[in-house]
Amino acid sequence: VPVDVPDHQAEYEALRKELEAYSQELARTPHCVVLTKTDLLGDDPLPEVAASEAFGVFAVSSVARSGIPELLEALWERSRAVERAEKGAEDEEWWTP
Repeated sequence: VPVDVPDHQAEYEALRKELEAYSQELARTPHCVVLTKTDLLGDDPLPEVAASEAFGVFAVSSVARSGIPELLEALWERSRAVERAEKGAEDEEWWTP
C-alpha cells in the first residue's frame, strides 16, 4: 500500500478484493501488509491499516533503502515456518545456512 494514496484502508481492501477475484486460493494464502514509499512521510506517522488476518505490517522505502531487511527476514521466517509444517517437526534442519 503506497503511503501517498488518499485512503490507505480502501487501497488495502481494493488489493485484497482484486486478489480474491483473481484467485480464491491465493486470497487464502497468508499475507502481510507492506506500506511503501515511506520516505514521502517525512516526520508524519505511518498510516494505520486494519488487517487482522495479515501476519505483519512492514514499512519500506526503496529510495531511502529502509525497511527492506526487516521485510525480507519476516518473509524468510514465514517461508521457513510453512516448510517446517509441510515437512514435519522431524525435518527441523531442512536447510542450514
